[in-house]
Amino acid sequence: MNMKKVIVAMIIIITFLLTISLTYAWFTTLKTSNPIIFNTGSLTADLKLYQGIDENNDNIIDEYVLVTDNISFQNVIPGETFYFRVFVKNEGSIDGNLDFYINDIIYSDLDFLSGFSIIFIDPNTNIEKEISLGVYQEKINIFNSVILEEQEEFIFDFAINANKSLSDEGNLQITSFVIKLEQIH
Repeated sequence: MNMKKVIVAMIIIITFLLTISLTYAWFTTLKTSNPIIFNTGSLTADLKLYQGIDENNDNIIDEYVLVTDNISFQNVIPGETFYFRVFVKNEGSIDGNLDFYINDIIYSDLDFLSGFSIIFIDPNTNIEKEISLGVYQEKINIFNSVILEEQEEFIFDFAINANKSLSDEGNLQITSFVIKLEQIH
């Protein structure tokens, strides 16, 4: 009987030692990689629209005033020009593509609409462009895909001109200028 107890004790001790040895061997041969970390960036824009004031009509802007409400121009005459400035800052941590377009123009008739144009320097080509509002479909693209790096500021000046051909009485309402800053893919 004592011999049986010794053999059982030996089997228990051997089983215990084998379990510890196999567990140790398993964890010492297990290899792991370094952590994989995914950090996301942010894309946030600060945007301001200013109206240029040319007090003496010499085509030199005397000051820019921040637009905080609707703008209304009454009794517009042919040849009159209205100046604007858009300020955009990419406050995010990644670069973005900047697009600018005019959306939702309400007008009394197409001939009246054709009496207005937008004049600006294209930021992609540095060439002056003039776009007649008479070509209006759903939106008028002013520029697309200007890369705005993180923390970079962008200033864009443009003018809306009542052309000399403006003769009829009418109504024109630009309901929105749209600035879109999207992540570069």
